[in-house]
Amino acid sequence: MIVLAVASSGIASLFLPADRTTHNKFVIPLELMENSMEIDTSKQEFNRWVLAVGDGTLPAKMKEGENEPTWIDIPEKFLIKTWDCPIRQIVEETYPDFTSRKTNNKYLK
Repeated sequence: MIVLAVASSGIASLFLPADRTTHNKFVIPLELMENSMEIDTSKQEFNRWVLAVGDGTLPAKMKEGENEPTWIDIPEKFLIKTWDCPIRQIVEETYPDFTSRKTNNKYLK
């Protein structure tokens, strides 16, 4: 049996040899639509914040008894405040109306 490790996104692929994503390894076509690159303002802010975390450009704090600062503040607007089901909240924020539209092929495209 042969196993090929691939990632679904560019960021995750950085941990694999030759930055292997599913799209480039298996030559899956990636069709860009008119609105493919539109991200609303709050999502753009979150994306920039995540990149700053990954780049190490956010100031970190040091807790008592630690040798180096490794703690960062998460802005209040990025916190999930619904504790009954945080996974459902993430899905609803990422894919609005998914549960009611999951059988609509146009929406899924």
